[in-house]
Amino acid sequence: MSVYFIHAPEIGRVKIGYSLDASVRMRRMQPESPCALVLLGIVEGTLWKEYTLHEMFDAEWVHNEWYQCSDRLMAWINRAISGEQPDIEVSLTQSRRRAAIAEKKRATHRLRNSTVGSASQSAAA
Repeated sequence: MSVYFIHAPEIGRVKIGYSLDASVRMRRMQPESPCALVLLGIVEGTLWKEYTLHEMFDAEWVHNEWYQCSDRLMAWINRAISGEQPDIEVSLTQSRRRAAIAEKKRATHRLRNSTVGSASQSAAA
């Protein structure tokens, strides 16, 4: 499990996401994107780490999991992908706005997993 950082340089945005396989996620996103995407890096992490990073960079938030490329965000990403363990600082007041998004994401993951499991069981029958 990993947290990934995908950059859309043409529009100055970075996506902070979570995936079991970030390379596959990147390949699926590129055809749907109106601009070129660059995988900046991947760090080990859970859905909770992704959520916490969303909270930490709330000031840079643009839409869904996309963030404005600020110096602060890019510096944190560069430290993280170089192997450092940069601090994650989150204000508890930020969490209310993102709680609904995190719950929706968890529900989506559960739905995908149950759909994949059902499809596998049907194919085996």
